[in-house]
Amino acid sequence: MRREWLGDRMLAIAWSAADGSDFNLCQSEGSETVTTRFCDQCGAEIVAGAVFCQKCGHRIDADQSPPQTDSEPERAAEDDAAPVPDAGHDNAAPEEYLAEKIRASGGGKTTTTKDEKQLWEGGYSGKAMLGNWIVAALVVIIVSAITFYFFSASTGLYTTLIVLVIAFGVVAFQLMYRKLNVHYVVTNQRLIHRLGVMRRVTDRIEMIDIDDVTFEQGLVQRMVGVGNIKVMSSDRTHPILWLKGIADVQHIAALIDDTRRDERRRRGLHIEQI
Repeated sequence: MRREWLGDRMLAIAWSAADGSDFNLCQSEGSETVTTRFCDQCGAEIVAGAVFCQKCGHRIDADQSPPQTDSEPERAAEDDAAPVPDAGHDNAAPEEYLAEKIRASGGGKTTTTKDEKQLWEGGYSGKAMLGNWIVAALVVIIVSAITFYFFSASTGLYTTLIVLVIAFGVVAFQLMYRKLNVHYVVTNQRLIHRLGVMRRVTDRIEMIDIDDVTFEQGLVQRMVGVGNIKVMSSDRTHPILWLKGIADVQHIAALIDDTRRDERRRRGLHIEQI
């Protein structure tokens, strides 16, 4: 059957050559080019879009594609001429592209400090030592009463003076050391704390990293409005930071908490705008 099909094809070519006309398996219809396919088993013409030969039932291979027409090279040329996307952005990983947009818009930890404003600055308050002063005074009174009761007046006087100097001297030294040892600065972007007298270490916690802010006060501290603030954050160096002896502790704790909330909202708006 294959030989009969080839014989018919050769006869058609010879007839067209004798008649002076051209024989082509591709026929043009208007502006579109229609390509004729034949079964490789029986030689019958295959209907366009058919999967099996309608004569012998042979399956038409998927890779038996028609020859490339004149319109296909033009389409391939257009594809080659298509612009290539920018490899610096479109092909980048989504996380890297997002981080770049955050840095460009001012979000993330790389925000410049030109818009940073100082909201509060302070350190250890002397009022936080009120309880220590009271304890020192009680110690002096008790020691003085005992020495005057069991010993002579001169002995009691010297003993009282010695105890007075030691007790209040220790409290005064503690107060001076604590005031010189710590210093805090609160801005709209960071919490800066400095620690040390001879050797000072400065560390910073981003407001966006602060998770919770609480404060505590003793009985005497509530009377004078001082207390200790506990700052919990995702900072690796100081996940829990205590700000001790802060005057007006309720206001300062609320200031830090409100500032970190505002900063998180601001950074969130930057991310949403990307």
